[in-house]
Amino acid sequence: MKTNSAATASELREFLKALRGKTPTEMLGVVASSSLFRSLVIATIGTVVLIALLTIVPFAWAEIFDKTDDAPPLPAKEEPAAEPKKADEPSIDTPTTTPADTLGIGETKVAPAKSNPLENSNDDLLKDLE
Repeated sequence: MKTNSAATASELREFLKALRGKTPTEMLGVVASSSLFRSLVIATIGTVVLIALLTIVPFAWAEIFDKTDDAPPLPAKEEPAAEPKKADEPSIDTPTTTPADTLGIGETKVAPAKSNPLENSNDDLLKDLE
């Protein structure tokens, strides 16, 4: 850690010495010669390529190796004709109760107006502190 920080400090000192006493256009030339901008461009291009590959490759993989399209279709099963259902029998396809009814969604319960369910509770959390 000490060697890396010392190297960084010395590089910074050299950079500042190179900027001293120069015109702004000469300074821009010194900054442009650093590899920061080039590294930024390379990292951006690499990220775009990586995103494109990780998006396109799974779709191409599915197209190449998807064997379900080559399989012959399964023959359709013939089902016997359904008998007409009686009006008083519940249908198997349509349930008589909905999940909302089973869970009690939409029901209201009336609580007594003068009682507080939190009063006179046996769960006194502070009783041990007394």
